[in-house]
Amino acid sequence: IETSPVTSGGRMMVGCYDPSRGIGGVDSASCNSLIRDSNGRLTSVFTGYRNLGLHELKGWDANVSYGIELFGGYLDFNYFASKLTERTIADDSFGDTHFTCLGTFNDSCNLILDFPVMDYKHRATAHWSSENIQVQLVWKHISSITDGDDSQVYFTEKLDSFSTVDLSLQFSIFQNMLVTGGVKNLFNKQPQAMGMNDINYYNRTGENVFQLGSSNTIPQYYDMFGRTFFLKLSSKF
Repeated sequence: IETSPVTSGGRMMVGCYDPSRGIGGVDSASCNSLIRDSNGRLTSVFTGYRNLGLHELKGWDANVSYGIELFGGYLDFNYFASKLTERTIADDSFGDTHFTCLGTFNDSCNLILDFPVMDYKHRATAHWSSENIQVQLVWKHISSITDGDDSQVYFTEKLDSFSTVDLSLQFSIFQNMLVTGGVKNLFNKQPQAMGMNDINYYNRTGENVFQLGSSNTIPQYYDMFGRTFFLKLSSKF
């Protein structure tokens, strides 16, 4: 499990040669990551991804669907939710590691996996269709997360729950032609600014904090573009 070439390589070197850790020696994961030539000289350190630990999630999922006839068409409701009760990351290949990070960001788990995990999220859709028209409304929601670094107070210590609504319409002009249009993030929901506890920042030893493509948010979960419109014309031949 790898964070960055600098920190990961250092952990491997220490794990291989420090007997107090008890994780080095012949054929250990740490020592096998140190690449040597035929004369035994160290030439490089493997810092790629390896299956060396366990990321475990516990919780439950719910999926509810319901449909009715309405206005000469069919209206279908669908709700899919995921609720997590426990998250652990265990790894003793490069050092004793056992983290329990759920509903937090900027925490110890980010040293191994660079994304947080919310304890609740859902996707709810309402889809109405008739012979030539389809309309869909999608509501996506994630729960709040808090800063997991207790050693410092940052500009943002909590990211509130976040919801977006998308609306789309599709209708056929002719037998083989479809027009699709809609709005993403209908209510123009904006993400909170994070600041220096953005997981896209990191510290280099002896240097200042560097910004690595930071968007001041977590783009995997929060919409950075606001309300956007789209229109597509497609045909079948």
